[in-house]
Amino acid sequence: MNGRERVRKALRREETDRPPIDLGSTPVTGIAASTYYRVRQALGLGDHPVTIGEPFQILAEVEEPVRRALGVDTIGIWNPTNMFGFRNEGWRPWTLPDGTPGLVPRDFQVDVDANGDTLWARTFGGASGDVGYSVQPTSDGGYIVSGSTDSSGAGAQDVWLIKTDPDGNELWNKTFGGTSVDRGYSVQETSDLGYIITGDTYSYGADDGDVWLVKTEPLHMLYYPDFTDSTDPDSWGSWFILKNPTGDTANVYIMIKSRLGNILYGGGITIPPGVVRAISPRIMMGSDCAGSTDITSDQTLAGICQMIRNSDGMSMSYNAIGSYP
Repeated sequence: MNGRERVRKALRREETDRPPIDLGSTPVTGIAASTYYRVRQALGLGDHPVTIGEPFQILAEVEEPVRRALGVDTIGIWNPTNMFGFRNEGWRPWTLPDGTPGLVPRDFQVDVDANGDTLWARTFGGASGDVGYSVQPTSDGGYIVSGSTDSSGAGAQDVWLIKTDPDGNELWNKTFGGTSVDRGYSVQETSDLGYIITGDTYSYGADDGDVWLVKTEPLHMLYYPDFTDSTDPDSWGSWFILKNPTGDTANVYIMIKSRLGNILYGGGITIPPGVVRAISPRIMMGSDCAGSTDITSDQTLAGICQMIRNSDGMSMSYNAIGSYP
């Protein structure tokens, strides 16, 4: 019985001579590049650089000699565009942190400091299997990640959506799915500040596995323009008074920008149901600035901006503008 016959019989729930073996034909069944390099060495099949076909998870492309040696029954048909959104082409050398030699696509870049050290790396997940399939930058300077989680949610696997700040720190996460397997393979930010996710579902639909398109609600934004004096930024102190009138905890992200639109600060907080929070840009940044502040939340907030002139204590306040939807 060859590999094709074995896989087809297994999919039809028919008896096979042995269980089919899949190694590296999908991102879910992939093998880490460093591990693959050592397995290939142990098999006596060379120590040449590993082609990293899935750079998001640093997964290796499994070569035919390795498949034959291990009795693998599957061959991956990969999308030419990887999870970062660029094409797997223009291969160039890259050495993994553990010294494993690799080949990565031309547009793969690693954020390092002046000494060549990685600036940051983050992990997300619990005690069971959790996978990230797609990551995209967002308009607030952070990132949005989609994948699947077996550590939380309603079913065997659920679509997992994770929002981070610019340094990769988690701001919030959400799960979507039913009692079976549901996964989110790609995510994009939409013009209303929500997200669109595509994946597959075994919990819903008409058959054993359907395409799943999920649109999240837009974030609710409060906008505070020009909260200090442009000629003397330190002459005014500013406070944002935020109230969460809903029955759910609000996950809030605060982004402070200069008059030129450059991001000066980004950070996340939570506001419990019914709680009022006072937030000072001066405390956050160490000084006020002439610019504006965007506050986005997954709950509808009520907010005002309180400004106090430091020289004579004169104060004024105004409601947030530009809130939507």
